[in-house]
Amino acid sequence: MKNIFILFTILIASMSVYGQRHYDGVGAISFSGGFNVNRGNTPYGQISFNKYLGRSSYYKIGLNYMQADFAAIDSVGTRLERRSHDYFLDLSHLWTLFTDGNYVFFNLGFGGFTGIQTYKDAKNRFRYFAGAKAEMETEIFISRRIGLLVGAQQYWNPMSIHRWNTTAYAGLRILLY
Repeated sequence: MKNIFILFTILIASMSVYGQRHYDGVGAISFSGGFNVNRGNTPYGQISFNKYLGRSSYYKIGLNYMQADFAAIDSVGTRLERRSHDYFLDLSHLWTLFTDGNYVFFNLGFGGFTGIQTYKDAKNRFRYFAGAKAEMETEIFISRRIGLLVGAQQYWNPMSIHRWNTTAYAGLRILLY
């Protein structure tokens, strides 16, 4: 058992020697999950495709799901706790602000999003929404094609029940080359 552990450790350590830089035209797929910080720590998830434009920037387009708790007032004035479900598409352009050149990339970006929000008050409802977002994301490459993600996003959504949403997430990015 000890030999297997040592072999596994050497294998993982040797994989990190091939840390990936951002190269022009490289694509990636990312899977991330987290929570909506200012709406009851409710779930947030994203599947995204990234296209690197060079060593200092990339585009990201993603399919997202987010829940958010809110309070509603019924017809007799009773306060009810409710939950909305947001399904949306977002597009961002991120720039690398800091990198060690091989393994760690700290990125900052801006973008927009659009989708639908479903919720229940007196009846089932849905609404269309669109807005802007700011995002920071850190990529830590642990092998030639695999990176760990940690990030946060601030969504401004003027057409929603809740105009501001902050998400924190962690995930995995797989480079496609």
